[in-house]
Amino acid sequence: MVRVEDSTGRETLLQASGLKTGKALDVGMGGCACMAFYLARKGFDVTGIDRSSRAIHQARENAKTKRLMGAFLARKADATKLPFGDDTFDVVLAFHSLHHIARPLVAVREMFRVCRPGGKVLISDLNFTGCKIYKHRHDAGKLLESVERVARQLSAEVQTTDTRLDRLFVCTKRKVFRLEGSN
Repeated sequence: MVRVEDSTGRETLLQASGLKTGKALDVGMGGCACMAFYLARKGFDVTGIDRSSRAIHQARENAKTKRLMGAFLARKADATKLPFGDDTFDVVLAFHSLHHIARPLVAVREMFRVCRPGGKVLISDLNFTGCKIYKHRHDAGKLLESVERVARQLSAEVQTTDTRLDRLFVCTKRKVFRLEGSN
């Protein structure tokens, strides 16, 4: 796998959110858990989830060598059926993971469900250049367009920023929130 420095995207996403600390959920963290560790080094209490047992094991092993100010917990879970209650986290994020999820828009809706009202949903996924460098199939921006459409439906505010590799979404969850089909 090609290794690319993603610190610019992580820093841009966190700065745009305005968050300094809190309870965070990293959806699809992967074995490197780069974003989860980045937040935990900043003092966030982070739960990282992934569907892969191997990724969870690798993240737990990697955590042993990290100097973290906040807590870190790795847990196996499906991004489309998050095992957390409504309004649980201050910030919920997906960093370079949505393109790996079979039903990414279901995952985005779940991210909003578990985020507290007024909290932040942060999404970063690969643009054309990022797909080329990471050797992922590019879908002509359809995923990014769909994510933006859903985020605008569920957010009080959506900010988008482009970096060399990514499109970043900083979303503020509405104070009054209902998923489609809820009573």
